[in-house]
Amino acid sequence: MDPKFTPMKNRNSIYIIAALTLLISFKSNGQQDPSYSMFMYNGTSINPAIAGSAGSLSGTALYRDQWIGVNGAPITQFLNVDLPVYHDKVGLGIVVYNDKIGVTRNQNIETQYAYRLKFEKGILAMGIQVGLNHFNADYASVITNSQNTIDNTFSDVTNSISLNVGTGLFYYTEKFSVGFSIPKLINKSRDGLNHSDNYRKYYMTASYTIDLSADWIFKPSTLLRIGEGMPFQIDINSNFWFRKKYGIGVSYRSNDSISGLFQLKVGHDFTVGYAYDYTISRLSQFVNGSNELMIRITIPTSNDVINQRTF
Repeated sequence: MDPKFTPMKNRNSIYIIAALTLLISFKSNGQQDPSYSMFMYNGTSINPAIAGSAGSLSGTALYRDQWIGVNGAPITQFLNVDLPVYHDKVGLGIVVYNDKIGVTRNQNIETQYAYRLKFEKGILAMGIQVGLNHFNADYASVITNSQNTIDNTFSDVTNSISLNVGTGLFYYTEKFSVGFSIPKLINKSRDGLNHSDNYRKYYMTASYTIDLSADWIFKPSTLLRIGEGMPFQIDINSNFWFRKKYGIGVSYRSNDSISGLFQLKVGHDFTVGYAYDYTISRLSQFVNGSNELMIRITIPTSNDVINQRTF
């Protein structure tokens, strides 16, 4: 017997392939949106009403490498730019991401518009987004045997482009925020059958900033995901900032992972962040966690209205 292919390793390989197959099926059928550990820094990825709420021209780039060491595991690149305009009454934004898992790839672009109403203690923003999603599944590239011969079961290449429309609400003060959004309102099937490949999902967020002392700031936040084709999931995050420059925190995602988060502000306008996810689900025996890198640039444009603090 080949020593590189022992029964134990064979069994583990089968488990990994089975898990990835289920996940690929889940993502391609359920059109699962990417998940981020540092969701508090790229809220426009799930809620268009957040566009422009930082009171600055903001840009965030994020790279996520999920399940380190597993071939075909999810890899995501994300970029957003947003800013307030028209005397801060309107927020504009654009979101682009590329999400690849196995032989499937989702590429998404959204344009966002948010209108803000100012109240005595806070601001209510109402947002809408319109965009396009390109889905590609190259099943013909799946290797099913050691001879690398064609398996007719995996001979299809799927390409589709669909319209996205989403909406959201976001209420915030300088220290508190709460949001609700439906990033994709349209249920759309790619194959014309009586089921949807693009399930509607609902997101809720909340955060609060507490000034512990002249040097320390504590900012807990949470994110809830609810929808057809996906299990209920909650993220709970606790983040501490020292002198508004050094950030450290821990995050829990239900039935999935525990994360350590680190941020560093360089000057007033540049932030870099890193998150490491330790897997606590059944996949923990096969994977080595996940890496997430973030770069954020903010250029203040106005001090005339309440701005949502980003630390």
